Amino acid sequence: MPDFNGEMIDVYDSLNNSNRKILSNSKNLIIDIRNNQGGYTNCFDSLIPYICTHPILSSPSYTLCSQDLIDDAKKERQVYILKKDTALVFFYNKYINKIIVWKYKFMEEPSDTLLCLNNGSLIKNVGMITNYGCRSAAELMILYFQQSSKVKVFGEITGGALDNLDAIKIKLPVSGYTLFIATTKRVISVSQPGYDNVGIKPDVSISDSTANWIDFVKHYYESK
Repeated sequence: MPDFNGEMIDVYDSLNNSNRKILSNSKNLIIDIRNNQGGYTNCFDSLIPYICTHPILSSPSYTLCSQDLIDDAKKERQVYILKKDTALVFFYNKYINKIIVWKYKFMEEPSDTLLCLNNGSLIKNVGMITNYGCRSAAELMILYFQQSSKVKVFGEITGGALDNLDAIKIKLPVSGYTLFIATTKRVISVSQPGYDNVGIKPDVSISDSTANWIDFVKHYYESK
């Protein structure tokens, strides 16, 4: 899963649905998210029923509801209006109405519970492969999935771009550079420490000299 941009939500959902029988009857599952720079957490929602062993808690956060954020959400909504994706248009309508109410203020997003709806999967072990290129929503995926007793993280420490999230892009008129500005601040606590510029350590490190990381994870579980 190398990318969590909005267009990949339907792709991952379709892949999971078309391979439901294989997924449900597998003992081991390997999820490779190396170099995933983040995007939308919706990209991994359809995997949660295969992963979770109990409800998953998300991190509380604060969002600054600026005019730029409102404009960016309206721009995103237009994409799904053109695609006639009524579900996401409905989602964006609710979201836009909410942030307009909180305009120019910090909107608190309390910790949410992602229900664990057991789908009868036989998966016992889930290996997530990470590296320094994993950031933002990819790191959120790790934090969420690590709450399952099935999951182990393999590879390298992640990039550490997790405390300031939901960046919007602003094109600078003179230089032509694109400026990314975070709009959400994750609440830092003892149970959810800061990860920016620190990253998330893997449970099992994999050396750069290892030629095939997927084979490494396969052999790890086959030897158990």
